[in-house]
Amino acid sequence: HDAEAAAAAGLPGVVAPPTFAMAAALFSEADAELPPELAALDMRFALHGAQDFVFERPLFAGDLLRGEPGAVKTYQKKGRRGGLMKFVEAETIYRDARGEVVLRTRTTAIQTEGVVQE
Repeated sequence: HDAEAAAAAGLPGVVAPPTFAMAAALFSEADAELPPELAALDMRFALHGAQDFVFERPLFAGDLLRGEPGAVKTYQKKGRRGGLMKFVEAETIYRDARGEVVLRTRTTAIQTEGVVQE
């Protein structure tokens, strides 16, 4: 939170917290931005399975990042209580103003076949 300390340490700005990149999800305008594999999930039976971050460098206050869709991987597994589970792993690649990759995020969504049984 201290720009002077960041400058004294030779950094271009204050370092953002690692999960700051998730704030981008709050500013998404429409489901049209979602990969079709994610948009097709039945949200009545979906849950957030994981969130991974791979930083190529730290994020700094003042960085202007642009997100673009990356790889999408889908697979299925047999569940014990909710039937067949569909997994969707969707990557977002973030580039800085110079076009350099700064961060990759991967969201894993899981859809169960139905209501989870006791």
